[in-house]
Amino acid sequence: DSLPGPAGMPGGSSYLLKFDGFRLVITRGAAGVRLWSRRGAELTRTFPEVASAARHQIPLGSVVDGEVCCWNGSRLDFDLLTQRLSAGRVRLAQLREERPASFVAFDLLAAGGVDLRRRPWRTRQKVLNELAPWQPPLQLCPSTTDPGEAQTWMDRYAAAGIEGLVVKGLDSLYRGGIRDDWTKIRFRDTQDVIVGAVVGPVHQPTAVIAGRDRDRRLVMVGRTGMLTATQGRSLAEDLQDADTTHPWPHHVPANRFGSSSRVAITLVDPTVVVEVDADVALHAGAWRHSLRYRRRRPDLTPSDVPPAP
Repeated sequence: DSLPGPAGMPGGSSYLLKFDGFRLVITRGAAGVRLWSRRGAELTRTFPEVASAARHQIPLGSVVDGEVCCWNGSRLDFDLLTQRLSAGRVRLAQLREERPASFVAFDLLAAGGVDLRRRPWRTRQKVLNELAPWQPPLQLCPSTTDPGEAQTWMDRYAAAGIEGLVVKGLDSLYRGGIRDDWTKIRFRDTQDVIVGAVVGPVHQPTAVIAGRDRDRRLVMVGRTGMLTATQGRSLAEDLQDADTTHPWPHHVPANRFGSSSRVAITLVDPTVVVEVDADVALHAGAWRHSLRYRRRRPDLTPSDVPPAP
């Protein structure tokens, strides 16, 4: 919830912008350039402009970690990335022309065929900075050791789709799956949403399924984390079971809000407004990450809540 100070991480704190995009690793070997997702799927065909630039800029024997992003004219747009995953050859060429992707490099696993994962971040960063000319669509992730500058980034860049900051220790090593020496600080903003459903019974909800109106129809826009028992009892005072006109199903589909299986929900009368904390990561107008429940808003009605994008 708070930004680590300059000595808050091993060897000192290094603050990097967290872009809203796909994690992507670029490998440049003797057989050419290949792009990999965090789950091991090859995405070289999906982002050909990034692969082409890497072929010309990144030296042999390099493994670069970063984020691939798309700009929609006003902010980073996660939906533009997901469209590429299912696009055919013609549509992919159109997306590349209309909304080209950019790759933001934020770490280096190998250079010149040498494994750098056991080198400290301060060393990896220096080699990364000097590795390539870093010309668009490839670029270095902005970083600073000044916590004041980092806080300014948090305050100014959220509207552009910057999710927040990643804070690394200058002495930290690259250890896959371990977060002891780095942390993620998400930008969060207060939002008002309609309670369209809850997880658990109406008299003791354990989470809120948030809604907003789009074209006069209530749509799901997010899910909160677990409510405390006190929050659940307080919210239950205002909840009533929904009637048969409620537009939602009785289950949230698998992976809708980060779940691996379908989640049973209890539909409620969509007249209650609550305040939540949300980050800037959106997909199809819904928040991709969990909302943080703050309080009821008995002073507001659903008509006071902004519409879903």
